[in-house]
Amino acid sequence: MNAGAWALSAARYAFRGAWFAVVTVAWLVTLGIASAFPGRLGSVAFWLVAVVGATIALGAVWLPMLRKVAPVYADVLRYRRRRRGWLRRWNGYCVARDLGIVPTLPEEVEAVAFRRKRRRRLPAAEFVTTSSGARLMVEQQMAATTDDDVLKRAIAYSGIIGMPSEFVTITRPTPGRIVVQWPASAPVDVLADGRVNGWKVRVPGGVPVLGRTSSGQDVALDIAGDPFHVAVQGASRSGKSVALMGLLGGYAPASRRGAVIVGGIDPTGLLLAPWAEHPGAEFRALGLADLDAVTGALSAAVAEMDRRVAWLMQEGRDKVRTPDDFPALFYVLEEYPGLTAALGSSDAPLKPGDRRLPMVKAGVQRLIQEGAKAGVRVLLLAQRMDASIVGGSERSNIGTRISLRVDNRDAVAMLHPDADPETVERIRGFAAGYAYVERPAEAPQVVRFDAIDYSEYRRVVMGES
Repeated sequence: MNAGAWALSAARYAFRGAWFAVVTVAWLVTLGIASAFPGRLGSVAFWLVAVVGATIALGAVWLPMLRKVAPVYADVLRYRRRRRGWLRRWNGYCVARDLGIVPTLPEEVEAVAFRRKRRRRLPAAEFVTTSSGARLMVEQQMAATTDDDVLKRAIAYSGIIGMPSEFVTITRPTPGRIVVQWPASAPVDVLADGRVNGWKVRVPGGVPVLGRTSSGQDVALDIAGDPFHVAVQGASRSGKSVALMGLLGGYAPASRRGAVIVGGIDPTGLLLAPWAEHPGAEFRALGLADLDAVTGALSAAVAEMDRRVAWLMQEGRDKVRTPDDFPALFYVLEEYPGLTAALGSSDAPLKPGDRRLPMVKAGVQRLIQEGAKAGVRVLLLAQRMDASIVGGSERSNIGTRISLRVDNRDAVAMLHPDADPETVERIRGFAAGYAYVERPAEAPQVVRFDAIDYSEYRRVVMGES
């Protein structure tokens, strides 16, 4: 909009404003006269005539004025909006260029783009500043710069835009797209606070609620209904056992009804000890003092799976419906690497035909590869899911994958091959109870499991009041 158009619009506004002021003053004078002579002019009819007349006069001036001003005002708003968008695009290019995300354009291209507002000449980038911080969004990274280099430059750039440097983050929502954020203050972790009233078993619809996401939504894990095995990895004191106590404790009522059987091998005996009075004692082995009991419990689980598969063949079906056909069998392998290490040590002096470790590994492999269709769910726990612990064939049959704090990058990549480097580093720095949960047909999410102590877990499983 040029200067002449602005001057003409200003003159029109001044004229209409003056006319509006005259009519308004005349109206107020009329009302003043009416209030000054209430005896002579204070009748109801006079008041009605004065108010209606003044309203019509004002409407005659105001409505045409609105109709004429509206298009001009809309043009002004549109111009301001386009200018803000252009400035975001230009500033985005400048910041992305300084951070090395996009290459520097020739000076003549920059000059033409800036003078004539040619957005198409610039890379698709936007830079936005608000009271909560600043954000750079680049649709496609066009320069060969690593995330570490971008992060170093973004930290150095914090002083230029007046933002703290200690909270800078880099994310990649989609391939090729990069987002750099400068929060004005420390990010608020909505998962930092635990449950106000402590951990309580919540089983809405028969599915235990284990924790919540950063958006505050509850996370439930239906291992009885979903045909997926579960793998949980995490370093010592990261919260693996707490997560399993919440999951298994939620299924205690279903076990009492005969809809679920909890079995497994527990080297310490603490996790499965409260289930002594529940069905399925033949599938459980506590401690490593009696290694024959370990192989016996696993052999019983494999035999139960074979019995169910034979029943499916007889019935002409392809899978078991739990709990209508058979109860779901949860087979827990607590600290599976420790179990295999103990078996390997005990097998050293034995003949190859008498060794237990090959028998256990073969049984676990069969449960993972064939158990889903028979209503068997394997829950595998380890500090690290190395290739020596779980082979590729078994890992491909594990649907639900959970990683708490893990020190080894390769272990995270082994269980979550699609995780980007930033996610891997985030998992390595998790606080206790935080986990990266990946399930089939769902987007991965960060979850904080509800806290539960062992006494509460025993009370729930054993049905104590």
